[in-house]
Amino acid sequence: MIAVDKLKEPSKKITIKAKRFQNDIRKHMATAIAAGFAFVMALVWRDAIQAGIDKILEKFGITGSGYIYKIILAVFVTLVCVIGLKFVAGWSEQEKNPEKKPEKK
Repeated sequence: MIAVDKLKEPSKKITIKAKRFQNDIRKHMATAIAAGFAFVMALVWRDAIQAGIDKILEKFGITGSGYIYKIILAVFVTLVCVIGLKFVAGWSEQEKNPEKKPEKK
């Protein structure tokens, strides 16, 4: 009986490690799938923002596909993204520390 018990112990360790590995794989797959969905959302938002900026620039009489137009679009999208990232970073910190209130500057 002692020999059987000695064999069961490594078997349990292997089972635990296999389950941990399986959970890690699932977690990474879920992250990859979420990243894919986020990429699709970003592409759709890019088109929507670009269409909105096209309309705004059209009202100011700025049209065409020159580099100035692309620079204006890049600056606007960068500003929107920086504001969005700042918001998400604050929201993420709040989730980590629920008792801590976000600082107002």
